[in-house]
Amino acid sequence: MVGSARLALTRRNIPVYRVAFSDLSVGGAGVGVELLGVANKLITLRHIQISKPSSAIEPLKLEKLSSACSGGTSSSITGVPNRTSFAAAGSSVKLYTGVPTSGTVINQLQEIDIGTGDVLNEGFDPDNGAYALEALAQRLVLTFPGSVTFNGYIEWQEEP
Repeated sequence: MVGSARLALTRRNIPVYRVAFSDLSVGGAGVGVELLGVANKLITLRHIQISKPSSAIEPLKLEKLSSACSGGTSSSITGVPNRTSFAAAGSSVKLYTGVPTSGTVINQLQEIDIGTGDVLNEGFDPDNGAYALEALAQRLVLTFPGSVTFNGYIEWQEEP
């Protein structure tokens, strides 16, 4: 019981960040969302939500890259911490409206089909094999099969 209480206390002190997107319009087939790695920090994916896309996303791919995407049209958004006492996020998210050239794919982690009325609500347990970035050059990306508009968010935690 003492170990569980200690783990719970530790988990409450790990900063969690979120970036929400409203009516994000990905302009074609390729990367639409990119979570960036940070030097000397472990970035662990906690949650992805994609809701009611304008057209079916068949398939939506979650991929891990060993290098950054290049080109395209994007905006960089800094994550909002889940507690005001946490420092600003080290990582950020790029939201692409013009598709970039993808970095080097290490592995495809998931492939999921989402219909126009569907909501993807995918949670990952950081203590049980969640996807993580361990270097500045690493990225987690959501790749789309074509032009689509959707709402959602991506959430991650940062550990030194």
